Amino acid sequence: MPRAERHVREAEERIARQHEIIAELDRDGHQRMAAKARQLLAAFQQTLDLAHHHVRRERREKGLES
Repeated sequence: MPRAERHVREAEERIARQHEIIAELDRDGHQRMAAKARQLLAAFQQTLDLAHHHVRRERREKGLES
């Protein structure tokens, strides 16, 4: 489970960084690139959601979460 939890933390960090990148692109007037970055952010968010689900399932299976 430590590996899955590490993946969650890494995904959260990627998402935070992606928000920063989007803000920079918006600020600098790069609207098309910002739109692409938002699409990537959505993919990152889906991956994070799946990772959270995986960790919860593992915790339940090990009796660590109800």
